[in-house]
Amino acid sequence: MASDEEMDFAVQWEETVSQLYDLALAGTSKKRGGFIPVSAKLAARVLAEMRTDVTGYHHIVDTDSIRHIQKEHGGIREILRGQVPIVRTDVLRLRLVMTEPDTLILAEAGRHGLTRIEMTKALLGYSYTCVVELQRGRKWIVPVTFYKRSGLQVFSVV
Repeated sequence: MASDEEMDFAVQWEETVSQLYDLALAGTSKKRGGFIPVSAKLAARVLAEMRTDVTGYHHIVDTDSIRHIQKEHGGIREILRGQVPIVRTDVLRLRLVMTEPDTLILAEAGRHGLTRIEMTKALLGYSYTCVVELQRGRKWIVPVTFYKRSGLQVFSVV
């Protein structure tokens, strides 16, 4: 059962990210929000599985991430790829994928050499995948991309 503090974060996240979603689709505004502290449980898991310390980090979302997600994974291109387009309600689910992932996989470093982690979560009959980037100086975990697939996917570790 979620604590009152967790519920407050969830409500705050949803309101903030919903506003960011509108700003992102309306123009080129650069804003960020979310700022949910990484839980001790997730920090311990990332340290154990990824050998990366994210203690003191915060999950955030920015308008650039949302624009990328919608441009690359929110339209007809996704249907042609055999995937399901991302919509507003999916973007609001980013919080659950980033804070309570089912799987963590170290992803290829980004163009700036920053550590990336692929996080997946099964929700409401979909398999969501979010690749996040660890911004060490700011101690932020920021989504780089986010997509979903229909049906539950079977994940295996090689």
